[in-house]
Amino acid sequence: MTFGAISKAFVKPVLISAVINAVAFLLAVQISGEIVTSNEPIMTITVFHVIGFTIFQGGILGAIFAWLMLKTKNPKKNWQIYATVLLVVSFVLPFGGVQTTIMALWLNLLHLIAGVVIIPAVAKALPAEK
Repeated sequence: MTFGAISKAFVKPVLISAVINAVAFLLAVQISGEIVTSNEPIMTITVFHVIGFTIFQGGILGAIFAWLMLKTKNPKKNWQIYATVLLVVSFVLPFGGVQTTIMALWLNLLHLIAGVVIIPAVAKALPAEK
């Protein structure tokens, strides 16, 4: 399996998660107000940031990571384990980057949405063994 084939496995789930994340983000802003960073320079997160980060982190970095998993003995199993661990670790990041706990929880929901959509979809495309 080539990097191109891996990349193709990401297109649909990444686009789907980007759309779902955009809708969830807009809902979050309506319910809780703007999501604002806590680090200088202070910045309001927009729906374009959400879409961009979903595509970049979930798609581009995810495809590189999945390609690296192809170098292992059990690509599918390793992808599922390591991608899930990275997803769980990513839940810590928003708590240091935004002004309130509710903002961090909303961002964690976006991480969860992307992970739930992308991880199983890519796992289906990866071979069980090398």
